[in-house]
Amino acid sequence: MKWFEKNYIYVVLALFIMTGFKSCQSCSRQMMNKKIEKTCKHEQDSLKNRIDVLEDSLKNLNYRLNLAKEQTGAADKRAASIQSVAEKIKSNSTTVVKIENGTKDKEK
Repeated sequence: MKWFEKNYIYVVLALFIMTGFKSCQSCSRQMMNKKIEKTCKHEQDSLKNRIDVLEDSLKNLNYRLNLAKEQTGAADKRAASIQSVAEKIKSNSTTVVKIENGTKDKEK
């Protein structure tokens, strides 16, 4: 007890210094947390914007793909109709070969 009465100022001073040190640690921790939170929010916003841009380009590419498929289908239909017309013309025509003076003439 005598030692405490003799050195209580030093004990109080040590407790005061430790309390101040812990307060500074707490403030710096809170400041770091706020800074990290701001950085994370900024990164989230930039990622959301990037996702929106990529989704728009994906929609554009899907539209172009569907358009190309439709054009390919239309070209296939035209080719099939031309082929059928050519086959009909070929089946309806006859070839007559005349041989005169050693030459061949084809008439349709």
